[in-house]
Amino acid sequence: MKPPKPSTFDPVGSDPEALESWLDQMDSYFVLAETDETDKNEKVLTASFYLAGKAMSWYRTDKAKLTSWEEFKKRMKSYFIPSNYRIVLVQQWDKLEWQKGQTVTQYSTEIKSLALKLDKSDEDKIHKLVFRGNPRFITQLVTQMSTADTLAATDATVDKYDAIEKIALNLEQAIAIADAARPPRQFVPRTPPTSGSLTASGSFNRTPRASPAPEGNWRSSTPTNRSITPSSSTRVPEHVPYIPNSIPYGLSEAEYLRLREAKACFYCKKENVDPSHNYKSCPKRQANLERKMKQEEMNFVDESKIMEADIYQYEPSDSYSVPTTTASPSSSPVPPIIVSATLDNHAVRGPADSGASSNFVSPQVVQRAKLRMHPTTPSLLRQALSKTPVYISKQITANVKLANGIPIKKPSTFKVAPLASHEVIFGMPFLAENNLLIDPVARKL
Repeated sequence: MKPPKPSTFDPVGSDPEALESWLDQMDSYFVLAETDETDKNEKVLTASFYLAGKAMSWYRTDKAKLTSWEEFKKRMKSYFIPSNYRIVLVQQWDKLEWQKGQTVTQYSTEIKSLALKLDKSDEDKIHKLVFRGNPRFITQLVTQMSTADTLAATDATVDKYDAIEKIALNLEQAIAIADAARPPRQFVPRTPPTSGSLTASGSFNRTPRASPAPEGNWRSSTPTNRSITPSSSTRVPEHVPYIPNSIPYGLSEAEYLRLREAKACFYCKKENVDPSHNYKSCPKRQANLERKMKQEEMNFVDESKIMEADIYQYEPSDSYSVPTTTASPSSSPVPPIIVSATLDNHAVRGPADSGASSNFVSPQVVQRAKLRMHPTTPSLLRQALSKTPVYISKQITANVKLANGIPIKKPSTFKVAPLASHEVIFGMPFLAENNLLIDPVARKL
């Protein structure tokens, strides 16, 4: 059998999965080809013909160290796969759960794909499918797990996870058929209160029902006992406003009715205002919010100035020092990977650091861009070689756009902290939330 030749591997624009796939393809090629080169353990030389770009440059540099095919695969993975790749996969596995509207097939495909990369056992996959899957299936899947165990024990070709997946597929189909046959639910609209139930104090009272006539007089022909209230009297007059169950803005029922009748603002209580003047757009409320925001910024700047001397003298320089195995006077610091981006359309630059436990932004950027700060749980940030911790109590939430065009799914949170060398630091939370990896070869995300 003559297998087709493998594809050429070029690391530019490819992800770690492409390298894993290419190595598996080379393994299969060596097994099926059975050439003299494979018998003489010249697999490394054969594989070098299918390298291109930076992969070929790496091979020329480390050629002397690639003594075997296993050593070739080990060193190639170590060089081209980012150090935080497995951390990102583990975080994706921990967050993986069934989403509303997702089918069993779609959810199971995600489970098997991540489990293959992380070498997860069948028990781990089954736990994800049963207990983190569609909640409508949990009870029935747990009760039928013994059936899957029996089927897997009697037939060696049947995988336990595949058996439970098949049961989940049958349950999904049965529930879909039952839901389609069920008549649609009918909702009875709620009747607004009548004018007779509204008292002068603004509260509602129910009209008590008249007591039934005695059993011996139920056939009485007296008109007063058999009078029927006209249907027109039960209609709601147009001038009576409808009051919701939960009255907004902390107002009482009487005050709510009075302000609504006078067409007043619910915040400043000014009557006969323009229709565009409401609670949210009230000038008095906007002025109070701006005053409160400026006061918070002034308090934060005062805190930063107090700790500025201790922080800046211990802040590292524009480069990160990378420890080496042997101390050498010629060793030089490796500059970090600097990322250009915008926070709410304001340009910033800073390193991408997978070792940072949070995202940080300097107070200078917050003031210059007029970003709105929010209080956060107070914490202490300890700087290397510094005995004085930095007190952090503010954070911002901003839309991030990377200069290289990588789409960011949702707004990111940054803790406001004094930074001496950079405007912003993109930490591990930013990388994990957006499934970003650091490419040490191309020096980019």
